[in-house]
Amino acid sequence: MTSSAESRPRVPTIKGSEPDDPMELRGEEVPGDLTIMVRCIVEELLLLGHHPARIRAMAASEELQALFVARSRLGAERMDALVTDAARRIGVAAKAREVRGVDRVVVRDGDAIGALLTRLGAHDSVLAWEERRMRREVRATANRLANFDDANLRRSARAAVAAGARVARALEILGDEIPDHLRPAGDLRLEHKQASLEELGQLHDPVLTKDAIAGRIRRLLAMADRRAEDLGVPDTEASLTPEMLEEG
Repeated sequence: MTSSAESRPRVPTIKGSEPDDPMELRGEEVPGDLTIMVRCIVEELLLLGHHPARIRAMAASEELQALFVARSRLGAERMDALVTDAARRIGVAAKAREVRGVDRVVVRDGDAIGALLTRLGAHDSVLAWEERRMRREVRATANRLANFDDANLRRSARAAVAAGARVARALEILGDEIPDHLRPAGDLRLEHKQASLEELGQLHDPVLTKDAIAGRIRRLLAMADRRAEDLGVPDTEASLTPEMLEEG
């Protein structure tokens, strides 16, 4: 009985010579351009689904004699360049490099990765890649929007604090000369220094729009600045600190 190990076909590269075997295959060298032959073989392997790094490993390990012989004649560096060039010719920009003793061909562009998988016929992988890529883009967009919102909130809070400081100085300058219709707006700004104008308008009695409450605060500050100029004292902007004037 023949064992399972003996019944398995042997790899041609390690098969011994059998002169009496009528089916023995013999290779003969024929004239031709070695570079063109390598390009054709590599492109065919790429289209069959082999990764460029896998093709380079095949050439280095005698797994495919044609590439192994070509690599020994052309050199490892030239072979790497041919594999990279083949990937680029079918629409993919790739870079070859050695990482921890392992040859790798790296494709970084998202569209190029999708194109390579499509040309290789890896349709399931294309769908999985595009889905993962879309999730990353959505997550990145959400993060950018969140950062943008945070920055806007910080700017709004800083502006509100600065406005509160100016209003406090305005009330100090005007004293009892503050008009009755402007005082409530000023008092609300002091009591709620980080509130938005819309929130201040809702707290006002009667309720005011954002533009209306902002207009009353502006008139209060303008009146105080004119009075400060007449008196020759610092105006409302003198109460602002460098931190309040920072942008970002």
